[in-house]
Amino acid sequence: MIFDKEELFTWSERGVNAQEILDTDTRSVNTIDVGDPFISKGDKLVEVFAQVVLDFDSTLDTSTLQVQLCTHDALPVSGGIVLANSGVIAQADLIAGYQFSFGTLPVNALQYLDLNFVVGVASFTAGKIICGLILDRQGNLGS
Repeated sequence: MIFDKEELFTWSERGVNAQEILDTDTRSVNTIDVGDPFISKGDKLVEVFAQVVLDFDSTLDTSTLQVQLCTHDALPVSGGIVLANSGVIAQADLIAGYQFSFGTLPVNALQYLDLNFVVGVASFTAGKIICGLILDRQGNLGS
């Protein structure tokens, strides 16, 4: 899958595509402006994608992670309205390749989107995730 850096929540100016999540209430390093009407009005389905790229680990092995898709009407972002929530995911499931299920971007999204990562039980000592928007999927595979 090929991503455009402008549609990645986890892209930073340093060229890093995956974000390390260790502590609770970490926000994604990138905020995405979806001000175009075809995205915010739902004329085109836009998928929200999140996948673990480095196994999560903690000293207690009982930590959890919850990913919240948030929307905002202005910058800088803080708080925001939670549009979608991954639910609480146990550390044992947070291995490379694990994909969070968000579906498509809700039509009530405001202009700006970011992610809030909520760590439960104890901080992680390792773990990275890549997250972004998928504007279109290739539909001719196997043809």
